[in-house]
Amino acid sequence: MLKKIIGLIAGGFMILIGGFFLFVAFKAVAGSPDVKKALEEAPFITDGKLDPENEGENIAFMISTNDLGGTLDDEYGLSFDYPVVHREVEILKSNGAGRISWQRVYDSDDMLCDNVFFGNVSGDVEIDGSLLRSLSGTNNQLGKDDFKKDELNDFCTRNSSFHTEEYNKVLYITDTDSKYFKDINKDDVSERTYKDYQDQVGSYRICYRGTDLGNDIDSIVVVGRQVGNSVIYDEEDHIDALTCYENVHNTEELLDSNNFFSSLGIGIFGFGASIALIVGGIIVVIKGFK
Repeated sequence: MLKKIIGLIAGGFMILIGGFFLFVAFKAVAGSPDVKKALEEAPFITDGKLDPENEGENIAFMISTNDLGGTLDDEYGLSFDYPVVHREVEILKSNGAGRISWQRVYDSDDMLCDNVFFGNVSGDVEIDGSLLRSLSGTNNQLGKDDFKKDELNDFCTRNSSFHTEEYNKVLYITDTDSKYFKDINKDDVSERTYKDYQDQVGSYRICYRGTDLGNDIDSIVVVGRQVGNSVIYDEEDHIDALTCYENVHNTEELLDSNNFFSSLGIGIFGFGASIALIVGGIIVVIKGFK
Protein backbone atom coordinates (compact mmCIF):
# COMPACT_ATOMS: atom_id res chain seq x y z
CA MET A 1 0.00 0.00 0.00
CA LEU A 2 2.79 2.41 0.96
CA LYS A 3 4.57 1.62 -2.30
CA LYS A 4 1.43 2.54 -4.27
CA ILE A 5 1.05 5.83 -2.40
CA ILE A 6 4.68 6.74 -3.05
CA GLY A 7 4.20 5.85 -6.73
CA LEU A 8 1.10 8.00 -7.02
CA ILE A 9 2.85 10.95 -5.37
CA ALA A 10 5.92 10.54 -7.62
CA GLY A 11 3.74 10.28 -10.72
CA GLY A 12 1.73 13.33 -9.77
CA PHE A 13 4.91 15.28 -9.14
CA MET A 14 6.27 14.32 -12.57
CA ILE A 15 3.03 15.44 -14.23
CA LEU A 16 3.18 18.75 -12.32
CA ILE A 17 6.78 19.41 -13.38
CA GLY A 18 5.89 18.40 -16.94
CA GLY A 19 3.09 20.93 -16.92
CA PHE A 20 5.50 23.62 -15.79
CA PHE A 21 7.87 22.88 -18.69
CA LEU A 22 4.91 22.93 -21.06
CA PHE A 23 4.03 26.43 -19.81
CA VAL A 24 7.64 27.55 -20.32
CA ALA A 25 7.61 26.12 -23.84
CA PHE A 26 4.41 27.92 -24.82
CA LYS A 27 5.77 31.14 -23.37
CA ALA A 28 8.97 30.74 -25.37
CA VAL A 29 7.09 30.12 -28.60
CA ALA A 30 4.86 33.11 -27.93
CA GLY A 31 7.95 35.16 -27.13
CA SER A 32 8.68 37.35 -24.15
CA PRO A 33 6.58 40.55 -24.38
CA ASP A 34 9.22 42.55 -22.50
CA VAL A 35 12.02 41.45 -24.82
CA LYS A 36 9.87 42.05 -27.90
CA LYS A 37 8.98 45.53 -26.75
CA ALA A 38 12.59 46.41 -25.90
CA LEU A 39 13.84 45.20 -29.28
CA GLU A 40 11.02 46.97 -31.09
CA GLU A 41 11.80 50.26 -29.35
CA ALA A 42 15.58 50.01 -29.78
CA PRO A 43 16.80 52.47 -32.47
CA PHE A 44 18.04 50.46 -35.47
CA ILE A 45 21.29 51.96 -36.76
CA THR A 46 22.35 51.13 -40.32
CA ASP A 47 24.57 54.09 -41.26
CA GLY A 48 27.31 53.47 -38.67
CA LYS A 49 26.57 56.74 -36.82
CA LEU A 50 25.39 57.22 -33.26
CA ASP A 51 22.73 59.76 -32.33
CA PRO A 52 23.50 61.61 -29.05
CA GLU A 53 19.79 61.42 -28.22
CA ASN A 54 20.19 57.63 -27.74
CA GLU A 55 22.83 58.07 -25.05
CA GLY A 56 22.37 55.43 -22.34
CA GLU A 57 19.75 53.55 -24.36
CA ASN A 58 19.86 50.08 -25.87
CA ILE A 59 20.32 50.20 -29.63
CA ALA A 60 20.58 47.72 -32.50
CA PHE A 61 23.74 48.51 -34.48
CA MET A 62 24.33 46.86 -37.86
CA ILE A 63 27.88 46.16 -39.00
CA SER A 64 29.33 44.41 -42.04
CA THR A 65 31.09 41.10 -41.49
CA ASN A 66 33.98 42.64 -43.44
CA ASP A 67 34.53 44.91 -40.43
CA LEU A 68 35.08 41.98 -38.06
CA GLY A 69 38.76 41.64 -37.19
CA GLY A 70 40.78 38.73 -35.85
CA THR A 71 41.16 37.72 -32.24
CA LEU A 72 44.09 37.87 -29.81
CA ASP A 73 44.65 35.67 -26.79
CA ASP A 74 46.60 38.38 -25.02
CA GLU A 75 47.43 36.07 -22.11
CA TYR A 76 49.33 33.63 -24.34
CA GLY A 77 50.27 35.99 -27.17
CA LEU A 78 48.45 33.98 -29.84
CA SER A 79 46.37 35.60 -32.60
CA PHE A 80 43.72 34.07 -34.87
CA ASP A 81 41.73 35.02 -37.96
CA TYR A 82 38.38 34.42 -36.26
CA PRO A 83 35.98 36.95 -34.67
CA VAL A 84 35.46 34.72 -31.60
CA VAL A 85 37.91 32.18 -30.18
CA HIS A 86 37.39 29.79 -27.26
CA ARG A 87 40.44 28.56 -25.37
CA GLU A 88 39.86 25.15 -23.82
CA VAL A 89 42.17 23.96 -21.05
CA GLU A 90 42.15 20.47 -19.55
CA ILE A 91 44.16 18.88 -16.78
CA LEU A 92 44.82 15.16 -16.31
CA LYS A 93 43.34 14.03 -13.01
CA SER A 94 42.99 10.79 -11.05
CA ASN A 95 39.81 10.06 -9.11
CA GLY A 96 41.73 7.84 -6.69
CA ALA A 97 39.63 4.83 -7.66
CA GLY A 98 41.41 3.67 -10.78
CA ARG A 99 40.21 6.23 -13.33
CA ILE A 100 42.48 8.85 -14.86
CA SER A 101 40.77 11.37 -17.13
CA TRP A 102 41.05 14.83 -18.67
CA GLN A 103 38.90 17.48 -17.01
CA ARG A 104 38.19 21.05 -18.12
CA VAL A 105 39.67 23.91 -16.11
CA TYR A 106 36.95 26.56 -16.16
CA ASP A 107 38.40 28.73 -13.40
CA SER A 108 41.86 29.08 -11.89
CA ASP A 109 44.05 31.61 -10.12
CA ASP A 110 46.59 31.42 -12.95
CA MET A 111 46.16 31.75 -16.71
CA LEU A 112 45.83 28.01 -17.32
CA CYS A 113 42.05 27.95 -17.64
CA ASP A 114 39.26 28.32 -20.19
CA ASN A 115 38.63 31.72 -21.69
CA VAL A 116 36.83 33.39 -24.59
CA PHE A 117 38.34 36.12 -26.74
CA PHE A 118 36.56 38.51 -29.10
CA GLY A 119 37.82 40.28 -32.18
CA ASN A 120 37.87 44.00 -32.85
CA VAL A 121 35.28 45.73 -35.03
CA SER A 122 36.67 48.38 -37.35
CA GLY A 123 34.83 51.65 -37.96
CA ASP A 124 34.20 55.03 -36.35
CA VAL A 125 32.12 53.53 -33.51
CA GLU A 126 33.78 51.43 -30.80
CA ILE A 127 31.98 48.09 -30.47
CA ASP A 128 32.41 46.07 -27.28
CA GLY A 129 33.84 42.76 -28.54
CA SER A 130 31.88 40.77 -25.98
CA LEU A 131 28.70 41.67 -27.90
CA LEU A 132 29.88 39.02 -30.38
CA ARG A 133 29.43 36.30 -27.76
CA SER A 134 26.25 34.89 -29.33
CA LEU A 135 27.59 34.71 -32.89
CA SER A 136 26.44 31.39 -34.28
CA GLY A 137 28.57 30.42 -37.28
CA THR A 138 30.49 27.15 -37.06
CA ASN A 139 32.74 26.31 -34.13
CA ASN A 140 35.84 24.65 -35.55
CA GLN A 141 38.59 22.97 -33.57
CA LEU A 142 41.73 24.77 -34.72
CA GLY A 143 44.60 22.97 -36.36
CA LYS A 144 48.20 23.80 -37.16
CA ASP A 145 47.35 26.10 -40.09
CA ASP A 146 45.23 28.35 -37.82
CA PHE A 147 48.25 29.36 -35.70
CA LYS A 148 51.17 31.66 -36.39
CA LYS A 149 54.35 29.59 -36.11
CA ASP A 150 56.45 32.38 -34.59
CA GLU A 151 53.81 33.04 -31.89
CA LEU A 152 53.71 29.34 -30.96
CA ASN A 153 57.50 29.24 -30.78
CA ASP A 154 57.55 32.32 -28.56
CA PHE A 155 54.96 30.82 -26.21
CA CYS A 156 56.86 27.53 -25.90
CA THR A 157 60.11 29.42 -25.35
CA ARG A 158 58.56 31.42 -22.49
CA ASN A 159 56.99 28.25 -21.09
CA SER A 160 59.72 25.67 -21.61
CA SER A 161 57.70 22.70 -20.34
CA PHE A 162 55.16 23.12 -23.17
CA HIS A 163 55.31 22.03 -26.79
CA THR A 164 52.79 21.40 -29.57
CA GLU A 165 51.16 18.09 -30.46
CA GLU A 166 48.79 17.34 -33.34
CA TYR A 167 46.04 14.91 -32.35
CA ASN A 168 43.03 14.08 -34.56
CA LYS A 169 43.86 17.14 -36.72
CA VAL A 170 43.65 19.44 -33.67
CA LEU A 171 46.70 21.34 -32.46
CA TYR A 172 47.33 21.06 -28.72
CA ILE A 173 49.75 23.00 -26.56
CA THR A 174 50.73 20.54 -23.85
CA ASP A 175 53.37 19.57 -21.29
CA THR A 176 52.84 15.85 -21.87
CA ASP A 177 52.64 13.50 -24.86
CA SER A 178 49.59 12.81 -27.04
CA LYS A 179 49.86 9.11 -26.21
CA TYR A 180 48.37 10.09 -22.83
CA PHE A 181 45.39 11.91 -24.37
CA LYS A 182 42.89 9.10 -23.80
CA ASP A 183 41.01 8.58 -20.53
CA ILE A 184 41.73 5.20 -18.93
CA ASN A 185 40.46 2.84 -16.23
CA LYS A 186 42.93 0.78 -14.22
CA ASP A 187 41.10 -2.46 -14.97
CA ASP A 188 41.30 -1.90 -18.74
CA VAL A 189 45.05 -1.32 -19.12
CA SER A 190 48.27 -2.97 -18.10
CA GLU A 191 49.92 -2.12 -14.80
CA ARG A 192 52.78 -0.46 -16.67
CA THR A 193 50.43 1.76 -18.70
CA TYR A 194 48.53 2.76 -15.58
CA LYS A 195 51.80 3.67 -13.82
CA ASP A 196 52.85 5.77 -16.83
CA TYR A 197 49.54 7.63 -16.69
CA GLN A 198 49.87 8.20 -12.95
CA ASP A 199 53.20 9.91 -13.58
CA GLN A 200 51.44 12.29 -16.00
CA VAL A 201 48.67 13.36 -13.60
CA GLY A 202 48.68 17.14 -13.37
CA SER A 203 49.61 17.63 -17.02
CA TYR A 204 47.80 20.18 -19.18
CA ARG A 205 46.57 20.25 -22.73
CA ILE A 206 45.29 23.40 -24.42
CA CYS A 207 43.38 23.76 -27.67
CA TYR A 208 41.23 26.39 -29.38
CA ARG A 209 37.89 26.64 -31.17
CA GLY A 210 37.19 29.42 -33.63
CA THR A 211 33.83 30.76 -34.84
CA ASP A 212 33.73 30.65 -38.64
CA LEU A 213 30.94 32.75 -40.17
CA GLY A 214 31.33 31.24 -43.63
CA ASN A 215 30.12 33.04 -46.75
CA ASP A 216 26.39 33.10 -46.02
CA ILE A 217 26.42 35.95 -43.48
CA ASP A 218 26.78 39.45 -44.92
CA SER A 219 26.14 41.48 -41.77
CA ILE A 220 25.41 41.22 -38.09
CA VAL A 221 23.46 43.38 -35.68
CA VAL A 222 24.78 43.86 -32.16
CA VAL A 223 22.33 44.87 -29.46
CA GLY A 224 23.90 46.89 -26.66
CA ARG A 225 23.91 50.13 -24.71
CA GLN A 226 25.13 53.35 -26.32
CA VAL A 227 27.70 55.10 -24.14
CA GLY A 228 29.52 58.00 -25.74
CA ASN A 229 31.04 56.76 -29.00
CA SER A 230 30.69 53.13 -27.96
CA VAL A 231 28.17 50.30 -27.95
CA ILE A 232 28.79 48.22 -24.84
CA TYR A 233 27.56 45.01 -23.26
CA ASP A 234 25.69 45.80 -20.06
CA GLU A 235 25.45 42.44 -18.31
CA GLU A 236 22.96 43.62 -15.68
CA ASP A 237 20.58 45.37 -18.04
CA HIS A 238 20.83 43.66 -21.40
CA ILE A 239 17.66 43.19 -23.43
CA ASP A 240 18.00 39.45 -23.94
CA ALA A 241 20.36 36.48 -23.70
CA LEU A 242 21.33 37.01 -27.34
CA THR A 243 23.72 39.88 -28.03
CA CYS A 244 23.91 39.73 -31.82
CA TYR A 245 21.99 38.47 -34.82
CA GLU A 246 23.12 37.45 -38.31
CA ASN A 247 21.66 38.64 -41.64
CA VAL A 248 19.28 41.07 -39.98
CA HIS A 249 18.69 44.39 -41.76
CA ASN A 250 15.74 46.05 -40.00
CA THR A 251 13.64 45.92 -36.83
CA GLU A 252 11.10 43.51 -38.32
CA GLU A 253 13.80 40.96 -39.20
CA LEU A 254 15.34 41.47 -35.76
CA LEU A 255 12.05 40.57 -34.05
CA ASP A 256 11.55 37.56 -36.32
CA SER A 257 15.06 36.32 -35.59
CA ASN A 258 14.58 36.73 -31.85
CA ASN A 259 11.31 34.78 -31.96
CA PHE A 260 12.95 32.00 -33.96
CA PHE A 261 15.87 31.48 -31.56
CA SER A 262 13.67 31.71 -28.46
CA SER A 263 11.30 29.08 -29.82
CA LEU A 264 14.07 26.88 -31.17
CA GLY A 265 15.99 26.80 -27.90
CA ILE A 266 13.60 26.96 -24.97
CA GLY A 267 10.59 25.82 -26.98
CA ILE A 268 12.02 22.54 -28.23
CA PHE A 269 13.58 21.74 -24.87
CA GLY A 270 10.41 22.67 -23.02
CA PHE A 271 8.09 20.61 -25.20
CA GLY A 272 10.45 17.63 -25.15
CA ALA A 273 10.95 17.72 -21.39
CA SER A 274 7.26 18.31 -20.66
CA ILE A 275 6.05 15.44 -22.83
CA ALA A 276 8.61 13.05 -21.38
CA LEU A 277 7.73 13.98 -17.80
CA ILE A 278 3.96 13.95 -18.31
CA VAL A 279 4.00 10.57 -20.08
CA GLY A 280 6.37 9.17 -17.47
CA GLY A 281 4.15 10.49 -14.68
CA ILE A 282 1.04 8.93 -16.20
CA ILE A 283 2.80 5.57 -16.49
CA VAL A 284 3.90 5.76 -12.84
CA VAL A 285 0.35 6.66 -11.73
CA ILE A 286 -1.16 3.78 -13.73
CA LYS A 287 1.31 1.35 -12.19
CA GLY A 288 0.39 2.73 -8.77
CA PHE A 289 -3.26 1.81 -9.29
CA LYS A 290 -2.45 -1.74 -10.35
